[in-house]
Amino acid sequence: MRNETNRGYAAANNQAVALARSSRLLFMNNDVELLAPLPLEHWLALAGEGIAGPAASSGNALGMPYVEGWTLCTTRAAMDHLRGWSEDYGAGYWDDVDLCTRAWLNGLPVSPLPNVGSYLRHLKNVTGGDGRLNMQEVHDRNLVRFAQNFCRWRRAGMPAQKPDHPLGAIEIHHAEQTAQGFLQRAQVDAAQAVFDYLAALPGERGAADIARSGTAPRFGINLIANFGSGVGLGVISRGIAGLLKSRGIPFSIFDVPHAWGTPQSDAQFAEHLVTHPDALGHPINLYVLPTVFFGNFFQNNPVFLARPRMHIANIWWEASRLPPQWTDMLSRFDGILAMSDFIADICRNSLAVTPTLYGEAPLDLPTNVRADRAEFGLPADAVVFVASLDPNSDPERKNPEALINAFRSAFSVADRQVRLVLRLNNAATGLGQAVVQRLLQLAAGDGRIGLLLEPMRYDQVLSLYACADIYLSLHRGEGLGLGMLESMALGKAVIATGWSGNLSFMNHSNSALLRYRLIPVAGSYDFFRPEMIGHDARWADPVLEDAVAWMRHLRHDRDARDALGARAKASAEDYRRKAYDGGWIKELEDLWLAQRHLPAVIEKLSYPARQAAQLPC
Repeated sequence: MRNETNRGYAAANNQAVALARSSRLLFMNNDVELLAPLPLEHWLALAGEGIAGPAASSGNALGMPYVEGWTLCTTRAAMDHLRGWSEDYGAGYWDDVDLCTRAWLNGLPVSPLPNVGSYLRHLKNVTGGDGRLNMQEVHDRNLVRFAQNFCRWRRAGMPAQKPDHPLGAIEIHHAEQTAQGFLQRAQVDAAQAVFDYLAALPGERGAADIARSGTAPRFGINLIANFGSGVGLGVISRGIAGLLKSRGIPFSIFDVPHAWGTPQSDAQFAEHLVTHPDALGHPINLYVLPTVFFGNFFQNNPVFLARPRMHIANIWWEASRLPPQWTDMLSRFDGILAMSDFIADICRNSLAVTPTLYGEAPLDLPTNVRADRAEFGLPADAVVFVASLDPNSDPERKNPEALINAFRSAFSVADRQVRLVLRLNNAATGLGQAVVQRLLQLAAGDGRIGLLLEPMRYDQVLSLYACADIYLSLHRGEGLGLGMLESMALGKAVIATGWSGNLSFMNHSNSALLRYRLIPVAGSYDFFRPEMIGHDARWADPVLEDAVAWMRHLRHDRDARDALGARAKASAEDYRRKAYDGGWIKELEDLWLAQRHLPAVIEKLSYPARQAAQLPC
């Protein structure tokens, strides 16, 4: 079947349903590549009587089930019940949100499909992005259409909200954000029409009404984070929560699931966890998420912008500069919380009209850490070197091959009293498996080198560090370097590259810092490639000969090793005391109070579009 003109994805899908004979249906965009045979029976079983598709690519916290429509399984009965795809959206954007919303409101299940990326690659906007359409205009127009459709459904008698599902806030946000875009393009009449529409919504208060209410909220923080994840951001966010609790700061937590990592839990924060964003009642949103996440996080999760809030990003970065494409995005926040001097300097020299606050990362080690070498199969009398990394954080940056090369250069195979243990977090991913295979090749024939690949709890990871004598990090860049800080807190000597975020707590007195050569950034991810980050971006390549010399010295001189570990522990304790002073919290409160008399910035996420003075970024 071929149309003379491009009628859009939804219309073509409806035509296909009319012609199809099967009771089970699979919709797929024309810009999808097949990587492996599809488990269609399994996918269709997951869809059941409803809809199944890829989970939202940047996480979804809309307060309702939502899957992306570029690959979608369902049944003819479901499509008949929903009267097909809505053709209101023309070329695309928000048609899948519309379908999922109607399915949810009609009691049909909406389920994510697992591991879609193993079978399919979505190239995205191959048809729409060829220049014939202004996709930003299409997106903005369809935001309003979705809001209007939802309002129409409500007025027709469908429930506007179900328990724990704040769809009213989403409806407001969609229209308000589009209005802000109209204002930025000087389309005042269009913006005013949207604000008038918001004011007419029954039972809801638009953003301008909230801003005029005059209510002075109490200082408090909404922590929006990969809170339960088993990656570094989870450790950081739980540390921030512990700090807020110790300082008596009101806070709530919304856990945004991470794509990988063993989930962690902490019962002490149960009372602060909320199940949907509408329950986040404090005036400041603090986001502890991957920096790359912010590119379309608010587009996919507009509910976070539905109420007047101050938006602060706790960002992490590991190269000498930010990708130029990211600076505009990050400048939309009202402030940046940097937890290393390295990141703070980059942000202060890169972001417009965006204050950068600095605070030490609060680290709270669990109490059940124990140094039991038998648990990890390590000999009691060996000198053990340990390193820990997540290959998904970019193997070029983490530089794990250098660990094995340095170890094998430092110690001949005749030295059986040394061990190297590499713990790889999330090694089961595609990138992780490729790194594992390369490391196994480098370690082949050397039984002194071991890889730990199974998922581990946080206390187990720290127990591994406690069993070691020396922690190694031959990184090319770190935002902070949690493994180094944790090992120092346990009294371990640390050998590490003397560059980037770890210098917030390391120096030549408390650590064995390696000299380095600055080299062009060239990593595995797009944002670490010269084409995106810039050809002048740099990170550090450690001097391997320095690593070899330090490893030999600390292996043979126990007194030097113990003394270095003692100084490391004292420095880590001093760092922790500063972290739990929480000076950045008071500074954040003062910044929040100052916003009341400063002109608003139209590009900011917090911009109150009707009343703000315009101060361009």
